[in-house]
Amino acid sequence: EDVDGNQQMDELEQKKAYKVNYQKALTQFKKKPKKGIKLLQKLDMCGESAAEVAKFLMQTQGLDKNGIGEYLGEADQFNL
Repeated sequence: EDVDGNQQMDELEQKKAYKVNYQKALTQFKKKPKKGIKLLQKLDMCGESAAEVAKFLMQTQGLDKNGIGEYLGEADQFNL
C-alpha cells in the first residue's frame, strides 16, 4: 500500500510540475508569442507542425488574443 501512496504522490507532483510549466509557457506566450510557442513545443505541450500549432491556438482556452494575433501576424511563412 505504501508503494501506491508513493506512486500517487509522484503522479501528483508530475501534474503540478506540468501545470507550473504550462503557466510559465502561457506567460511567455503573452509576452513574446513566438518564444511561448517554442517553449510549449520544447515541453511537448504543442506539436511542431503548422497544423498542430493552429489547432493549439484554436482550442486552447486562456491564450492571450493579442498574442495569437501577433503570432499569426508575423511575416513567417510557417504562420501562414
